[in-house]
Amino acid sequence: MRRIKVFIIAIVLCGILNGEQALQEDCQTYALIICGINKDPEQQNTKKQSKELLQNYLIKHAGIPTEKVKVLDAFEGSSTQSTGINIRTAMLELSKVITVQDRFILYYIGQANAADGKLRLNLPGKDMTGVELAGLVDKINATSSLIVLDCPCSGMAIKPLSKAGRIVVASCRSDQPYSTHMSVYLLPALADPQADTDGNGIVSLLEAFTITAKKLDSYYQQLNVLKTEIMLLEDDGDGTPSQHPWRYKLDKNDGSEAAKYYFERSKPELK
Repeated sequence: MRRIKVFIIAIVLCGILNGEQALQEDCQTYALIICGINKDPEQQNTKKQSKELLQNYLIKHAGIPTEKVKVLDAFEGSSTQSTGINIRTAMLELSKVITVQDRFILYYIGQANAADGKLRLNLPGKDMTGVELAGLVDKINATSSLIVLDCPCSGMAIKPLSKAGRIVVASCRSDQPYSTHMSVYLLPALADPQADTDGNGIVSLLEAFTITAKKLDSYYQQLNVLKTEIMLLEDDGDGTPSQHPWRYKLDKNDGSEAAKYYFERSKPELK
């Protein structure tokens, strides 16, 4: 009986502690990268580069086995094209292998729009709403999940996606319908030593988020135009995101889980 209790406690701890979980050998990480439609040639190239950078980072830096990183792209072949059917199939397959002690990462890069009060991811064929996506994510048994949406109006999907043990990052608010640039800065930041502001030798999700927000500010200042994408983060499960999660100790809201979420397995000296 004692052994059973110890085993159960180990599973719970592995699933709940996002940052520490990445350090547990028994905790596997699975990732699904989805690239939606981009009609603008320049945007297509930028999104393609972001997709490749993310895939390379997850495999080579975060140490996730290649077979556990699945990519669906709008411009790939039929079996790997990011259609609604293929997304549902991929999520169903993942739900069968992911256990409660594992981590799950879903990252969407592409276009989207708001219709009837819902976010609609622009995919080949029929679009998928944020509510439909949330229903698929809910079938994944991982106690710890990270959902990143880099698309217009992405903040609209935060509430249906929010849940205890889940971090949701949106590239902009629900009322911002323009193309986003978050991944251009967020993905390089994950492997940038300068993003490690607490000096513990590894970059947390919150640190990457923070430096990305600053670089986006500089980007729009250089263009001398109004900033059209305000990043959001939700990680306390209440469905209300924060624009300034780095102030979580002061504001007592979102940011604490992202602060201890690490992609890489190298153990930081937690402070």
